[in-house]
Amino acid sequence: MRRITSIILTITFIVLAVSGVQMAVIPKSPNAHQQVANNSGGDQVMARREMPFYPKKAHEWAGYLFIGAGLVHIGLNRKSMLSHFGFKNSSK
Repeated sequence: MRRITSIILTITFIVLAVSGVQMAVIPKSPNAHQQVANNSGGDQVMARREMPFYPKKAHEWAGYLFIGAGLVHIGLNRKSMLSHFGFKNSSK
């Protein structure tokens, strides 16, 4: 379980870092989710299209996974973490 948790934490950290940088670098235009379309009469209308899944949604889901794996990691390693920070372990 510890090995799987460490692997999940490492992978999600990388996804969070990469998608976070991409979200900071990609220009944000207020009308990025709209596109001009022509109807049969030749008039132009604004048509909504969905924003791409990546990187915003990937960043959000990786964040949820990272929080969950972090909590499992803390739970599995609480004794060694408490001793590292100088707290006495009362469950000896």
